[in-house]
Parts: sequence; structure tokens; C-alpha cells
Amino acid sequence: LIGTEQQLDNGPVQGDLFRTVYNRNRMIEVPVLIGYQWSRGPWAIEAQAGGNIGLSTWSDGEVFDEDALEYTPYTNDSENNPYTTKGIHSLQAGARISYQAGYFHEYFVRPYYKSYLGEFTDESYGLKQRNSGLGLQAGVRLSL
Repeated sequence: LIGTEQQLDNGPVQGDLFRTVYNRNRMIEVPVLIGYQWSRGPWAIEAQAGGNIGLSTWSDGEVFDEDALEYTPYTNDSENNPYTTKGIHSLQAGARISYQAGYFHEYFVRPYYKSYLGEFTDESYGLKQRNSGLGLQAGVRLSL
């Protein structure tokens, strides 16, 4: 939200300007989960919980410059990049439902919730960004 004043033919107009900005981040994460599985015939249900340990490695997008009152683009190497390359930690919980279709493969679907514990931005940036989200994995698991 940016407060604006524009001069039109019939005088000044004040209002609000809304802008959507898409910033991109890349992360590498290693899950450390524990779970328990209940099986009955070819069907199985599993509950999982744990955490992820990772590294935020790359980012680009646009950031709001409060002094100039405008958005400026940034890349991973820019001085105005508010996202730091640092370790990240998150908590995760999920459930998995699977069907053993044959001796060597099973089909599964796994909904999960993930919440990151720290901010993605550095301390000098005025906006503190924390992420959480829902996900869904589905696929075929092969046993060799």
C-alpha cells in the first residue's frame, strides 16, 4: 500500500495504490521426520512429524524503498537484497495414505503442514517475513 497524490486536469487526487510483487526464493531442505504406520491388507495410514534443516540459497524480485517511495528490483548479489543466504529451520506434520498395488510398488497421497521458525529477511529490512504452508504430495513408491 502506497499513499499517492496525482495531479489531474481537474486538480489533485489522493488515494491508495495497491501493487502485487512476486519474489522468488530457492531453498535446499533435508527432512528429519518420525512416524508410525498402521496397516490393514493393502492399505496403510501413516502419521509423521518432525523438522527440516536447510539453506536459503538464492532470491530475486522487487523490494520497497521507503526513502524513494518506489519498488526497486534486486537479484541475489544486489546490495538491496533483504533475503539472506542462511540456515533455515521448519517444523512439519503430515499424514500419508497408501495402497500396496503390487509386490514392488504402492500408490500414496500425503498432505502436510510446514511452518518456518525464523524470518527470511535480514535484520536491517523493515518487513519481517515468516512463511508457513500446506502441501500435497502424491505418487508411486517403487521397492526394488
